Parts: sequence; structure tokens; C-alpha cells
Amino acid sequence: MNTSGGADTITRPTWPVLAAIALAATIFRFWDLGRPSLWTDELYTLGFAKLPPNLLWGDWMVRETNPPLFYSLLAVWKSMFGESEFALRALAATFGVLGVVAVFFIGCGLHSSAAGLWAAGLAAVSAQQLQYSQFVRGYTLGFLAAALCIVALLQLTRLWRSESAATRLPWLGLYAGAATVVFYTHTTFFALPVLANAYMAWLWLFRTPRRRREAMEWIAANAAVLVACAWWIGIRVRQLEAGAEQIAWIEPTSVRDAAMKTAHIFATRSLDSLNLILA
Repeated sequence: MNTSGGADTITRPTWPVLAAIALAATIFRFWDLGRPSLWTDELYTLGFAKLPPNLLWGDWMVRETNPPLFYSLLAVWKSMFGESEFALRALAATFGVLGVVAVFFIGCGLHSSAAGLWAAGLAAVSAQQLQYSQFVRGYTLGFLAAALCIVALLQLTRLWRSESAATRLPWLGLYAGAATVVFYTHTTFFALPVLANAYMAWLWLFRTPRRRREAMEWIAANAAVLVACAWWIGIRVRQLEAGAEQIAWIEPTSVRDAAMKTAHIFATRSLDSLNLILA
């Protein structure tokens, strides 16, 4: 991985191209945004957004498997822009556009400005990203926060040998904030800080001088994430102790079913005969 890239190496001509990609992403996501009526999950999201904050951020949430962050943001959003289909979906669409820009910075951190533009362009026209950007759900918020978390990791990799702790502090803060947001968007995102810690442990042990200062900075950032997420972790523990009643509607699956569904989602129609192998 080339760790010498980053926002500081982006050339001036890159910005107009990125702006054009962001504009295209905006048009694709907001086009005809209010036409379909709200469907079941969107109506549930709106219902939770109408709950008072003391319920959303209290023990009452043992009844809901999703964290309350997106519901709270939607409550503020609808108070400003109303409850039309277009207005409600515009929040997710906005996060979707910002996610495209975040993908650009991931490409820059991994390789170059050109790679960042290609990555952003692909994200702008991604069918899955377009679909999630037009749902009144928190998927695009989670994607944006996860992308920012990766941007922070790339910058920390680049600055790991820096003598100045001040240069790492903003990126450690971005990682901690983004990891907290992503966890409060969907519980399954707990995998992201787990993988981030595995990567940083590898970096510290095998790729850089093993200095205690960098390790303590990273531990402190993750301690902040753990403290910030402690409330929802407690809610999830209580939900697990209560049993599976809340998710009983989900049909039990097998390895074969999982492979078939993966094939259906990710394989193209032109390769139907190879779908199971590709899965």
C-alpha cells in the first residue's frame, strides 16, 4: 500500500472533477426521490423518529434492534424540512453524496488522486449505493462513517512514524468519532473497530518501530469509543439475554441458503450458471 498519498498531495485540477462527480451523484440520488410512497421499513423509521428522546435514548430501546442515532437525526431533519417522501429521503441521499466524496479520499490514501476519482465515480453510479440513498434508513450514514473511519486509518498509517503527536491527534479523533457513529447506526458495524484494531496491531508489531507513545494514543482512542458506545452495548446485552423474540420474524438460514442469496446479489445475470461458484 502506498501511504505517501493523501489530501495534501491532491493537485488543483482534481477538485473540479471531484465536484462534477459529486454533482452527478447528487442528481442521481435526488432524481424523482419523492415519487414512490414510503414502504414498511421507512414507515417504521419515521415512527421511531417521532418518539421522544427519553425513549430513544433510554431503557425503552430494548424493544428495538437498531441503535437510535439515525432516528434522532431524522427527527431534527423532519422538524426543519417536513415529512414528505422527498424531504424524509433527502437525509439519506445527502449522506450518500458525502459518502461518494469520502470514497475519493480513500482512493487517494491508498494510491493516488486518479484512483480516488475512479473510486468516487464508481460509487456515484453504484446501484446499491443509489438504492440505499433513496431509503429512509441509516445505511448511507453508516457507509459515510465507515468510509471516514478508513480515511482516518490511512492517514494514521502515513503519520505513524511522525515525531509530532499533534499531527496524529485530529485523525485519532476522526477515527473515534466515526467509529462511534457507525456503531450507533447499526450494531453489526462493531466489526469495523475490531478489524481496525487488528490492522493497527499488525502495523505496530511488524511495520514500524514499536514505540509506546503511538500504542497508548491508539488505546486511548479506542477507550473513548468503548465509553461512548457503552450504553448501546448494555442494551444489546439485555436484548440477547431476553432471547430472540425481537428477530423471530427472520427466517433461519443455512450455509446453502446464504451462498444462494449471495450469488443472487453479487453475480451478474450473464453468469447465471456460475452464480453459486462466484458466491
